[in-house]
Amino acid sequence: RESYGQAKAVGHHGRSSPPPRNHSALLSCDSSEQAAVHTQLHLRDRRRRWHRLLHALLPCVDVVSLRYVFEPLRWVGMNAMLVYVMAAAGIFEGFLNGWYYDGPKNTLVYWVRKHVFVRVWHSERVGILLYVLVAQILLWALLAGLLHRAGVYWKL
Repeated sequence: RESYGQAKAVGHHGRSSPPPRNHSALLSCDSSEQAAVHTQLHLRDRRRRWHRLLHALLPCVDVVSLRYVFEPLRWVGMNAMLVYVMAAAGIFEGFLNGWYYDGPKNTLVYWVRKHVFVRVWHSERVGILLYVLVAQILLWALLAGLLHRAGVYWKL
């Protein structure tokens, strides 16, 4: 039986084998098994980093009383269905991209991303990162906050 965080990689003969503890053991595997093991190692490391981050943020919220800083995350959690359906699934952005002028590359979303974020920072990567942080995450957090203030929640 697998415990949480200990996924097993399946080799090319269908046998289950635990992922190796270090990356040097990957050299003895074939390419499909090597990819599966590498994915498992990456996911395990990512999970550990998130746990460390969350354990570092908990004292900020509970001990230091910085709840107002993390209030937008609470609002997003209260309207998680709305944020998932409209933002994460891309329904709202897809709706806005459906309206264009002279071609599919000339939409409001594309224009904002290109002119407001990419051209200002002179970098495609930084512009897209800021677009996601500001125009996606912050926008939906503020909308969820407004809905919370009005007492409107999307529930199953």
